[in-house]
Amino acid sequence: MTEVSNNDGPLPMQAEEWKIKNDHTYAMQAPPHVIFPTYEDDNFNATSPPPLHEVEVTTINDNIDGASDDESGSNYVDDDGNDDDDEDLDPSWQLPDDKKFITEDDNLPSDDEFEGNSNTPDCEKKFLVFDSCLSTLLKRCPECGDVIAQCDRKTTGSMLSVQLTCHSGHMINWDSQPVVKRKPLGNLLLAASILFTGNTFAAINRLASCLNLQFFSESVFYDTQQKYLFPVINDAWEAEKQRQLDILNAKEVVNLDGDARCDSPGHSAKYGTYTLMDDDTGDVVAFNVVQVSEVTSSNAMEKEGFSRCTELLTSNDVTISRIATDQHVTITSCMAKDHPHIKHQYDV
Repeated sequence: MTEVSNNDGPLPMQAEEWKIKNDHTYAMQAPPHVIFPTYEDDNFNATSPPPLHEVEVTTINDNIDGASDDESGSNYVDDDGNDDDDEDLDPSWQLPDDKKFITEDDNLPSDDEFEGNSNTPDCEKKFLVFDSCLSTLLKRCPECGDVIAQCDRKTTGSMLSVQLTCHSGHMINWDSQPVVKRKPLGNLLLAASILFTGNTFAAINRLASCLNLQFFSESVFYDTQQKYLFPVINDAWEAEKQRQLDILNAKEVVNLDGDARCDSPGHSAKYGTYTLMDDDTGDVVAFNVVQVSEVTSSNAMEKEGFSRCTELLTSNDVTISRIATDQHVTITSCMAKDHPHIKHQYDV
């Protein structure tokens, strides 16, 4: 067994006193991975780290357009150390065909892109304006440039109406939206966008509330639906239905696909819709909604919707060649009894 000797260093009780006495002899800048020992070790070599290389730091001044000096064209020096343009060195120099000059106007949008493709309110661009930015814009009179003495504001849904009075006596009324027959078109277009995209008022209202965006009430939304949107949808559907009937009348062979859909699964549905689609074009040619109170049960809604759709087409002199449906018993019986001349197929 080897005996451990304490001749190589101080006793443990004297270690702290010895460290304080001899610690100043070590190098001040040792490598970061080296741990200073608390005893004298001949193998330890406190080597100072190599000096750090000096790095020259160049400050780049940001220009107004946010581009570097090379991109903006100022203080540009080519590879040869010359800042002269090529056309100055050689008067006959021309720009290559695959390159073009870039000016500041190239980054600006065109007049058509800024103003929109049409002057109608639905095609105009809309912007989200903050109240503080709008107040800055309305500090002076638009007519004479004098300071505004009084500014009265009123909101109607998403529209802001401002009445300005300057020190010169001019009184100006300004609306943030076009108004037709006392109806702000922004409110109308918002309600139409909610309905036409399949959204709900509650979801969009939560978004507006989170953004603190001025918005109309729920009663205004449903009133706009009833007075303006539903009649427009009905007229558009009637026009499209007549167009599809004219197309079917011009065809010699009419192949249709039909299916039903209810508002809830099972045998407790209240509403059911039946749709007939042209197999050649994929267009909907007939559509009907059936309420359960109109038939004996919810199972009978599919057959009733199918009968109404086929009667609509046959009453408009459409000659149906083939109809493909699911394997519904009542529809199969209806085809055999009422439409034996139409070929009936099952979709698989």
